[in-house]
Amino acid sequence: MFELGTMLVHPIYGVCEVVHIGKIDMKNVKDERLFYTLVPLYDAKSKLFIPTDSESLGLRPVMTKESALELVASLPEMEPIAVQNEKEREKIFKEMIRGGNCEDISRIIKTLYLRKKARLAAGKKAVSLDEKYLFIAREQLYGELAVSLGIEKNGVEDYITQKIEHG
Repeated sequence: MFELGTMLVHPIYGVCEVVHIGKIDMKNVKDERLFYTLVPLYDAKSKLFIPTDSESLGLRPVMTKESALELVASLPEMEPIAVQNEKEREKIFKEMIRGGNCEDISRIIKTLYLRKKARLAAGKKAVSLDEKYLFIAREQLYGELAVSLGIEKNGVEDYITQKIEHG
């Protein structure tokens, strides 16, 4: 069971804080179960109610600072995803994002960054599907890295770029 104040990663809403653990008073909830009340860090107007006894919570603690630093350091050697078929690539991206593995999401970002760079260099536009998944992956990963590294979310991309280019 998670504790109050714990920062967790939700597979859809990103980084959330546990603000309450207990029963909830809602019309359609007649259950006596306990729920986590989560507030997404980057959308404080929302609240999520997740049963504490659910096996498929999809929640996990935010990565440690050490894990975040290791992930950033591994980016230069990380292999991009080499799938040319657009539908197959989308399927893979969806599965990886749902899985919530930070390394997988980093690979998506690296893959799409390199694809966009190559397309622009060839005088082509970025593919809208690529832009969609790049946005989703960045939102998911950058929020967690910001919390882990103690920096602002909008500064994560510059931080990563600086670390890759200058060590």
